[in-house]
Amino acid sequence: MNGPVIMIVAGEASGDLHGSNLIKEIRRIRPEVKAFGIGGPKMREAEVKLFYEIGHLSLVGFSEVLVRLPFLWRVLSHMRDLLKEKNPDLLVLIDYPGFNLRLARSARHLGIPVMYYISPQVWAWGASRISRIRRWVSKMVVILPFEEDLFHKYGVDAEFVGHPLLDVVHTGLSKSEFCRRWDIPPGSLIVGLLPGSRSQEVKRILPIMIQSAAILNRELCKLELVVASTEMGDSDLYDRIIQGTDLRVRVARGETYEVMRHSDLLLVASGTATLEAAIIGTPMIILYKMAFLSYQIGRILVKIPNVGLANIVAGRKIVPEFIQGDARPEKIASAALELLQNGDKSRRMRRQLNQVRERLGRKGTSRRVARIALRLIDPDFHQSCC
Repeated sequence: MNGPVIMIVAGEASGDLHGSNLIKEIRRIRPEVKAFGIGGPKMREAEVKLFYEIGHLSLVGFSEVLVRLPFLWRVLSHMRDLLKEKNPDLLVLIDYPGFNLRLARSARHLGIPVMYYISPQVWAWGASRISRIRRWVSKMVVILPFEEDLFHKYGVDAEFVGHPLLDVVHTGLSKSEFCRRWDIPPGSLIVGLLPGSRSQEVKRILPIMIQSAAILNRELCKLELVVASTEMGDSDLYDRIIQGTDLRVRVARGETYEVMRHSDLLLVASGTATLEAAIIGTPMIILYKMAFLSYQIGRILVKIPNVGLANIVAGRKIVPEFIQGDARPEKIASAALELLQNGDKSRRMRRQLNQVRERLGRKGTSRRVARIALRLIDPDFHQSCC
């Protein structure tokens, strides 16, 4: 007998990770489940049949999306056709709202249940999308503690399951092992640079980080720099940017959490990495810069005072943020010096980051989401089944 079929769509690297873990947990309970959709290498490893790779869909800002809009419409049209052709038992959507909400509408018209895992950031952009979510999404599965009450307020069936990063953020190297691997002298001050996962982000943000580090290097002894590159990162792009500096900069590919754990301070592009750093507990500075038009539109639409997820979960600014015009090397370096030289301030931030981690819930998120998905497929499924 054929097993259930799930269509799953993730448009970002983090969605690829969480989607792959979800499919693995679903198959741990129901090994016969088949899955297809859009994702990346981790979902492919989880034996999800991919029709498009996330590298073709991952974009930053409004102007970048406009340029790729014809291609995105073709992809959306194809995925709608696949919904009709394959008639999956469940559509799982992971973030990526501009694309995924349109797909949710198509699925609901076909009578296919829709589970949205990792909510669109309606708390940042205002509530305009919530009415569509209420009409088209069968179940919102949310990963930030305040999202459940927000959706309930608007009549959306939502459930907080904890943050999936709690299951995946871990390190295996001691500080001495990390330093030996990257030829870092004992007693060095290590600054980790995390410029984001997309090439557009790296081009805009990594040069600012390196310029900030150059100022730090003039003020501090034994400063060592390590860039955390994703496994899918363009190594040539990093090399081209780094070649323009006299600093010794190491690029640690696929070792993001080790860089986070063993750095004394992190310069982090706003995004998921700020929560990963919070879970690990390393003091950080958040910065971001995007295309001018995208930023101007964002200023009109964004409704919250802070952009860093660590600050949003904390409910206040515990990590310095330098966004767009404020993302100047001299300002970033000044804040970095204060954290590196003021032990009390650094320890206070570590305590506050630990509180952020506690607010993210408990481990086992993918397992809980898998059970929700299976209940949507089969209402007779019960947790005791597994």
